[in-house]
Amino acid sequence: MPRQVQITKDRILKAAMDVLIRDGFSAVNIKSVAKELGCSTQPIAWQFGNMDSMRKALAKETVAYANQKMTLTTTNAIEAFWRVGRAYIDLAFDTPNLFRFVYMGESREYVRGGFDSILTDRGNAALINGLHQQLDISKEQAAQLFQRTVVYTHGIASLVVAYWIAQKSGRIRSCLTLQPTSLRLQMLIWTSKRLC
Repeated sequence: MPRQVQITKDRILKAAMDVLIRDGFSAVNIKSVAKELGCSTQPIAWQFGNMDSMRKALAKETVAYANQKMTLTTTNAIEAFWRVGRAYIDLAFDTPNLFRFVYMGESREYVRGGFDSILTDRGNAALINGLHQQLDISKEQAAQLFQRTVVYTHGIASLVVAYWIAQKSGRIRSCLTLQPTSLRLQMLIWTSKRLC
């Protein structure tokens, strides 16, 4: 009977993600991952062949991890919009190295596209349509609101991971404690002033 593989690709990718989250992307190499696993470099080389293959797999794994953190748990578009934005900023606070890797260009495997790609992403398009319906604004206004808010949210998260915002996460998070109902009111006021 053939010997069972002890160190699987999944275990290697989990170890690589642990190194990335703790120490940053520049620390992810075959030796650091082997050390994290408590093994030699041979199983990693055997499973992936080379570092580029492991990095490509790691990029897919980290994007899936980040997306899972921002998975929608509600069908209310306004509440979902608020929760996704909050989860995005939480990801920057909780795992800044992973955030930099996925959303700030350290991973060349995950390129979103141009500015308009924010609007064409399937999940984003569903949120935009929900905002259009729930706020009773045009689809163009909903798209503009969404795009501007994404840029604003990414700006906050980028400042967090770049250490420009030295506040404790609680202070920044307290600025984001608008409940979805008051967020709806804020959005209505904002859209009536800015988008008409």
